[in-house]
Amino acid sequence: MKKNLCKENIDILLRSSGHIAKVTNIATGVGYCIYKAKLQAFIGVRDFVVFNTPGKGTDIHKLLGLVSIEMFNQHNPLSLSEIKKLIEKTYDNNVDLFAEREQRDYYVELAYDMLTSLQNALLNKIYPILNTSFGKLFPVIEQQFHDYEYHILGVPDLILEDKENKKAIVVEWKTYDEPIYDTEKAQVIAYSLLEARRLGYSGKDAVNAITGEWDDTQKTIKDVKVLPLIIRPGIREGRKLTLQPHPILLSNTKEKFIEFRKLVSKVIVVAGYLTLQLVNPKVFGINEKEVKEYCKLKIRDKEYSTLRLIPLGLRKGNPAKRDKFPCRSGNKQICTLIDACGFYLGQYKRTPFDIVMWALRYYTVGSKESTSIIFKVIYELFRKHRREDVIKNLKNGNGYEWTFGVGSPVKLQSKKKQRIIIYKDNRIFQQIRIDVIDEIDDLNNFVIYRKIRDYEKNDEKLRVIREGKPVMLFLNDGSRIPSLSLNLTARVDKVEIDNDLVKYYINIPSSAFRYSINLIKKYIEKHQELVRDSLLVETGVDLTSRELMTLDTIQRTLRDDSQEVKEKIRKKINRREEAEKIANRIVNDLERENDYGWNLYQTIDDILPKLISKLSKPSD
Repeated sequence: MKKNLCKENIDILLRSSGHIAKVTNIATGVGYCIYKAKLQAFIGVRDFVVFNTPGKGTDIHKLLGLVSIEMFNQHNPLSLSEIKKLIEKTYDNNVDLFAEREQRDYYVELAYDMLTSLQNALLNKIYPILNTSFGKLFPVIEQQFHDYEYHILGVPDLILEDKENKKAIVVEWKTYDEPIYDTEKAQVIAYSLLEARRLGYSGKDAVNAITGEWDDTQKTIKDVKVLPLIIRPGIREGRKLTLQPHPILLSNTKEKFIEFRKLVSKVIVVAGYLTLQLVNPKVFGINEKEVKEYCKLKIRDKEYSTLRLIPLGLRKGNPAKRDKFPCRSGNKQICTLIDACGFYLGQYKRTPFDIVMWALRYYTVGSKESTSIIFKVIYELFRKHRREDVIKNLKNGNGYEWTFGVGSPVKLQSKKKQRIIIYKDNRIFQQIRIDVIDEIDDLNNFVIYRKIRDYEKNDEKLRVIREGKPVMLFLNDGSRIPSLSLNLTARVDKVEIDNDLVKYYINIPSSAFRYSINLIKKYIEKHQELVRDSLLVETGVDLTSRELMTLDTIQRTLRDDSQEVKEKIRKKINRREEAEKIANRIVNDLERENDYGWNLYQTIDDILPKLISKLSKPSD
């Protein structure tokens, strides 16, 4: 009975949360160490910058993306000399986007190596497998996709999509000439799951679209629809390019097919597990104590929570010892997070200060549901309603409503026009402004517009997204769900009324998105129909990762280095029960500050002074 209740609660949490796992962390958890993935995803430990935003990667990735959008709009293969000229022209025409301009010749050669390798693989191996061709493919380059069936957030390097036949090649660029490990394989598999969802596959069909099916009669893999592919340099040096990770490109044996399906399954399991780490049950009205009781598991006289227990079959180190792979090899340290792993996962005694910091972590992931839930609601809206119906209803002045919690449908409403109302505890918790765009007015300055609608004329009131607001522009590329369509993270700089038109002047929130806006402009330049009935959605700024990183820095620095702080805590709090009281008091006080449970604009920077003041007071 308890086992079923535990599973039910886990399913509820996964179906309810707006948080999802980043592909980079999923790949780490599958191919390297699940503890490292957990440190990065939930605890906030970072030793390098993880790029989950289009255009924040290296110059070579930008160059490959810009060339690909031209190369795969030609509808025919290019000669080697044409590819070289296209790369040089693309670099020179977009030189302002590149940081290391002194490396121009090197990047041009590297891009040539990789793009000729890709074209060769497509023509000689992949097109026959998928029964497609150059003329059928549409390039999808570095788009940020959110999927809530598999709980994955990622930015695939390149997708070559035959949408009419629901087929695709998902390309991951590896610009170094090194062996391919399970981490890289898991990464491109996760991207392939996003593409399978984008093409409309779901559940078992999505997995089968990637793996294909084994034909015992013909002793071969058949019916692959979405093919993951890793491209790396080396083919022009005369070495045979090994195409990975799909077994149909390698040995094509039943053993390798089964092995590949297991790897796909691990990607799905890790995505769910890491998402679960980011969920605060309290936010969804679920009794934490009951969940802990339902999900309690006893192993060798020790009690564990199933919610936090590492799934079976995943590679992991020993946080307490950290003396073997993947932590160390002999005396050589391999894992870059080895100290943080020992600090958080290798010790079982928690100081009162630690208890408070962990409480703040759960507060943070709970409060940030307010930002991430926007993408979840948009996902649910278009999953349940046809796109054309949603567009028609919005244009007619209707909106939608959704109740925060479990299994709530997104329903039509007419109280708030062109808005999605989110209810929590029977009160309006949040309102999402949404607008439908007609056309592009000025591509250079990125001005989009729509006509003033009849209901606005009748009401003598315009419903627009306000100036200065962060938005997502979801282009109408035929995808049913906007969070899996071509998109741009942007800001509304100006709203202008020009006769019977509402014009939005769109800009980017920072220079880090210059590459993204250049890509979207190129798409619109070639396919202006993408703008018609596109969606402009008001969003927030997701600071979850940044705030978890802040907490990590504070926790490790103060406990390790500040004797004064430790002494103060020791004097004020000398029993676990009292520490838990303070932790609960902090979280409850923070939640009471807003009638609806959270302050939507409150960040950890606002919370920390309150934390310090609480620690300075005697316990209750």
